[in-house]
Amino acid sequence: MGQTLNEQVLDVSFTITDNATETIDLAIQFKDIAGNDIDHPVAAMVYITTDAHGQTLAANSTDISEIAIKTDGTILFEPSTNVMAYCVSESDGDLGLTITMLTGKTVYVNVVMPNGEVETCATALTYTA
Repeated sequence: MGQTLNEQVLDVSFTITDNATETIDLAIQFKDIAGNDIDHPVAAMVYITTDAHGQTLAANSTDISEIAIKTDGTILFEPSTNVMAYCVSESDGDLGLTITMLTGKTVYVNVVMPNGEVETCATALTYTA
């Protein structure tokens, strides 16, 4: 975390493209207290659930088949393969993921913020072939 209140990560925004397709792209932008994009790398846990409250972990090969970096950031490790990933953003606070869905499934993306708060993307990821 940053040393001053303005440097601390207090919010996140989600941008989804290609929803309702097999491979859904998700851009995550970490924000400071004023709503500005963070200007340093941020480490955070990203996990996929089947409920909008972030409480029921999705299952690999049942709900989704892959979580991968699209362009921004790095997956450092996956404690639960293709369902949970500890990531670090780029130096401008961007994290880009591609989620590969299974047909007929709906899931939610959750981010555990550096302060421990869970932020859930309000838009469900869905795919029906």
